[in-house]
Amino acid sequence: MDQPRSVSIVRAGDGLGEAHAGGTRAAITLGNDQSGGSHGVIVGDTPVGGGPPFHVHHTFDETFFILEGRFTYFTEDAAIEAGPGDMLFVPGEVPHGFRCTQGGERGVGRTAMVVTPGRFLGFFEAMERLAEAGELNPQKLGDLGEAWGVKFLEAPEAMSPTRSS
Repeated sequence: MDQPRSVSIVRAGDGLGEAHAGGTRAAITLGNDQSGGSHGVIVGDTPVGGGPPFHVHHTFDETFFILEGRFTYFTEDAAIEAGPGDMLFVPGEVPHGFRCTQGGERGVGRTAMVVTPGRFLGFFEAMERLAEAGELNPQKLGDLGEAWGVKFLEAPEAMSPTRSS
């Protein structure tokens, strides 16, 4: 991993790319060039009810900082409620997913997600290319996940959108 040789800044509104997953519209705000590959940062807006499929990844960690709205993060045996100012660390090898349960002032939930190492941003960039081409479907997502060490799993009952509250 190359270390950055100087301070890097990405100004508000100057995202480095976009990524869309599970209804989340996201901007890559810090990439490998800025961090020397140590990590990447994605700021995402997720509609109420949106979030990624339940999954596990083997080669990277995620840290979520909740900026707006409320979310429920799911593991195989827990449902964790989180709101503005809360931070969640999800190490590799831990199956997980989340749903936005309440929007913020703009009607969506907003998170800043740090991926470590930053090379995993390539997964989100590849997913965006499939979406732009109109080719993002369960089979292609599964193939892409396999190439990046991500496996999509059957969601726990608590994460089911049809469960009664």
